Amino acid sequence: MKKLIATTLFVAMIFCCIPAQAAQKPSLDFLNFTYVDHPNINQSGVMEFKLNKPLLCLEAVEQMADEYDELDSYDIKKIAEGLFDSKMFISSKLKAENGGKKIAVETHMKSQTPLVINNNLTIAANANTSVWMDIDLGTQAGIDYIMSVPYGSKYMLMNTKEIADYMEDESVSAAFDSVKNMLSAESMSAINQKNIESIYKNANVSGSSRNVKITFTDIGFKKYMGDIFAMTFEMMGENPYEDYGLEGLVELMAKVPFFADEAVVMEYTLDSRGRITKQKSQINVDLNLYELIAAMGLEPDGLTPENSDICFSINSEYDCTYATVKIEKPEITEANSINMADSMTIPEEEYYPEEDYVYYDRYPFIEVDNLFLNSGNNYYIPLRNVLEAYDYEVAYADGVISATSDHVYAEYDYLEFTLGDVSVNTSQGIKELGSAPVLVDGRTYIRMFDAEILLNSRADSYNNNFGYYQYLNFYRLNDEFDIWY
Repeated sequence: MKKLIATTLFVAMIFCCIPAQAAQKPSLDFLNFTYVDHPNINQSGVMEFKLNKPLLCLEAVEQMADEYDELDSYDIKKIAEGLFDSKMFISSKLKAENGGKKIAVETHMKSQTPLVINNNLTIAANANTSVWMDIDLGTQAGIDYIMSVPYGSKYMLMNTKEIADYMEDESVSAAFDSVKNMLSAESMSAINQKNIESIYKNANVSGSSRNVKITFTDIGFKKYMGDIFAMTFEMMGENPYEDYGLEGLVELMAKVPFFADEAVVMEYTLDSRGRITKQKSQINVDLNLYELIAAMGLEPDGLTPENSDICFSINSEYDCTYATVKIEKPEITEANSINMADSMTIPEEEYYPEEDYVYYDRYPFIEVDNLFLNSGNNYYIPLRNVLEAYDYEVAYADGVISATSDHVYAEYDYLEFTLGDVSVNTSQGIKELGSAPVLVDGRTYIRMFDAEILLNSRADSYNNNFGYYQYLNFYRLNDEFDIWY
């Protein structure tokens, strides 16, 4: 999961700074560019979000809120709709040197969102974000980021190699390196060529040599995005379906329309040298929330097919020039910045005797094949997985499960469970479970709520395959203050 998050984050952050490329009809060779060909790129424009239908699904929420808010001090529906009616002004500069080996990017984004709180109060929310990025493809150095974000007044500094070293995960480091390698001239040419092939296969391409229009349907755009997604992970030596269990997402996308019939339209104006000088795009989202939730196998409470439409457009228009670029970075000091690698550092153990609690640098991480759900709607989880996550040594004989541990975060030194019996023999006496452990297909399961109480923990279950639980995180609770740490 860390690997997936890291990969997704940095692919997005890098490619957001590249001129938008969606894309024998008109030639699409203008999309096959590298930073060797275009070492200086200036781009500026606006992206506008526009709600096309009222959000009827929020009317029930608004009615509930009115019952507790007699003054009608805020309008939930109008606030939510205001989030869709917003604009973002974007300017980006890219400079490549040493034959495209050294790349610097500077991007500024300013968003404007009108928020109608009620009939007497309207607020214009403005947010500024800036990103500076340095990439050296000729060395093993990580990618350097400087970020200025709306939720903080200090600059955030980040280096991908430092983050990977902190996480002590070779797979994360490999993912960062793969993303970086994708920006080489050779990799970009291969990516661009496959991108062009997928556009011809999944979209309608029309126009002339100087004006090109690319139009995707809902199905065509999904297939195109699938091609790009698979191609990216293939170049990184990964299988997104086998490695990350995304089959459920693919199936869901196939079942439910996400876009209007004319899903995505992109228009390009080219100069005499075949370079993009202006580009327009429109993305038309037309999603029915009721259908989406039902397709996930969940109950769409309070929703009907008639009140569940989420329909909005994203329109953008950018101008591109190729004059010499000067990257202007802010002056960074210790007082005005935070290094993300430093802020992530957690001491291995800090002990405060007067308050009698300990912070640990690890939490039990439990992988499970599945969660067993009994008829009483209680989740059961594999007992051995839970105990071994707390470094218990587990043994089984004749329906008796015994576990011993000498680790400080283990609640008991000794535990003994018996199939079909709610009593648990512990190093601190007999404890009672709400339900007895059960044996299913040769595997012992315990009710998740009982495991939380017995081990003084909180369990969070996750699934990334729409219905198939794949792992649990167990968080140790503080005895005195009942807080997570």
